[in-house]
Amino acid sequence: MTETSEAIQIETRVFFDKYFYKFESIAGRNHEELFPENIDNYVLTGSDDYPAKIVEADKVVYSVGKAISECEDAKHKPYRTILVKCYLKQMMNREIADDLKYSSTRYSELKANALMEFTDRFNCW
Repeated sequence: MTETSEAIQIETRVFFDKYFYKFESIAGRNHEELFPENIDNYVLTGSDDYPAKIVEADKVVYSVGKAISECEDAKHKPYRTILVKCYLKQMMNREIADDLKYSSTRYSELKANALMEFTDRFNCW
């Protein structure tokens, strides 16, 4: 966003379901670049070389990667793992729950917590 544009607030699930992949496409990025093990190698698009729309999309995509990589990933709080598998590897929720050996109810709770932590961290970037 430019300095003169108004900030908008959207639900994190809506952001991932409707907008994230569009930002990623505009920025010319791919999921692999956002994995926690790769995010430190991410080089932001230079503002002198590209249109503002691409530069802004790249900043959003980078912020997503940084926020995911900073989320907790402990045994009982596998937030980073859930976010990576769901939004970067695009695995199905049932498949993720099975991989993590959680019931669908417990997985849904953990995913909601992961999204809350992501949102807090994303808003810092």
